[in-house]
Amino acid sequence: MMFQTKLFKLTSVLLFLIFVLYFLELKFYLSWTVWWYDILLHFLGGGVVGMATLLIFEKLFDTEAVSVFKAVLMGVIGAFVVGMLWEILELRLDLVSFSDGAIYITDTTSDLVLDMTGAFLGVFYGLKTWKKI
Repeated sequence: MMFQTKLFKLTSVLLFLIFVLYFLELKFYLSWTVWWYDILLHFLGGGVVGMATLLIFEKLFDTEAVSVFKAVLMGVIGAFVVGMLWEILELRLDLVSFSDGAIYITDTTSDLVLDMTGAFLGVFYGLKTWKKI
């Protein structure tokens, strides 16, 4: 059963941790006062998306049929899509602005790279639990 796997439990714990960290970010303005806080959240968020991708694969397909390349590719693409949606949400909520110029571009790019890096490592952790690597 998927809900009893080590991968599902870690993904759930990390997701809860992200919710707590994000709540603290909003309450205490941590993204504006602690330079690395946003980095941590994007990296962990990417890891959760990567592991969740494997959980979806686990539910829909035979884990033996999923290649390492396909799992990594889907996890990284999933993190990129979720990251882009998050960046759009930030724009819509006026948390960031195009008028910030190079700062906006640099921040968004680094956020997406961190999302995809976290997903890459999250997928590899998940594949290790599947004994694929």
